[in-house]
Amino acid sequence: MKVISERTPDNELKMSFKFPRYGREIKFKATKSEDYSLRNIPETTAAPSIIDETFYLFAYILPYEKDGAKYCCAVESSGKDIENWGK
Repeated sequence: MKVISERTPDNELKMSFKFPRYGREIKFKATKSEDYSLRNIPETTAAPSIIDETFYLFAYILPYEKDGAKYCCAVESSGKDIENWGK
């Protein structure tokens, strides 16, 4: 599988998923930020132990700012409440 992502000029996040003989493109609303980062979630969270278990594979996130620096790793490594990271 290949995943290609970008922020479009009309403030959408475009993700293309490419498999042998199949592809899918999905768009999401975005902010004007250039700081989006596509993250591989299983690298920092526990992988599912049962094949039928639902799990997150990728997250397209913005960093948080602290003391003038931007951080993604602490958000990603928390592994908790992924659906509400943007809030």
